[in-house]
Amino acid sequence: MTPARPVRFAAAAMATAGAVLLSAAPAHPLPHATPAALPSAAALPSAAADATEPTDTAPAAPAAASGRSVGELLAALKVLYGKRERALEAYRRAAHQLHEQQKRTDRLERRLAGTRYRLAEEREIAARVARAQYRTGAPGLPTAVQVLLADDPVVAMRHGHTLERAAARQQATVRALASGERHRGAVAAEARDALQRQQKLADRAERRREASRAAMREVERMLTSLTPRQLAALRDHERKQGRLSPP
Repeated sequence: MTPARPVRFAAAAMATAGAVLLSAAPAHPLPHATPAALPSAAALPSAAADATEPTDTAPAAPAAASGRSVGELLAALKVLYGKRERALEAYRRAAHQLHEQQKRTDRLERRLAGTRYRLAEEREIAARVARAQYRTGAPGLPTAVQVLLADDPVVAMRHGHTLERAAARQQATVRALASGERHRGAVAAEARDALQRQQKLADRAERRREASRAAMREVERMLTSLTPRQLAALRDHERKQGRLSPP
């Protein structure tokens, strides 16, 4: 067929081939076909192959200008539609995984932000404790020495207890800071790993989508390349399938 054939003829070919494929499919297909049930890419006939024998899919027809019999054309269409369905299923699966990974990454980012906020608070507490110890004077001396050197032992004793409590709080703050730092590092590393996995999933989804589009373009090119002779044979096959089908 020449490139200038009418568009209505290509549309008729698309509709007729679709009807043939639907009539050849099982009445109740499985919701998820296994790879073994789908035709392999090796079953796709070559564009230069000569028509030799009829297939079970369609009645035999003389070789057309494209070099394919009607049976070979129908077999090729089935392979291409199978490729399209597998590509779409892979894309949907990758898109779902990408969505789940995105949600997990968002959770990790929120945890990381919370850890950073807690670290800022704990650092502020540690700074306040250090300033309080500095204002009390001689923070490094033991409590007993401060009592002996003080003018009022009672005040010095109370002051010493205050310093001890402040020191204990400071140590607790330091431990919390150290634990927070470790937790933040672990969360940050986990978030980075999740982002890397998410990027891989996004790339995989893009490849699956492009494969699906390429398969569909291949199907469309094949349908629009039907010659009048092939189209007549397809229609004849459709009529025969209608007669053989149960009412």
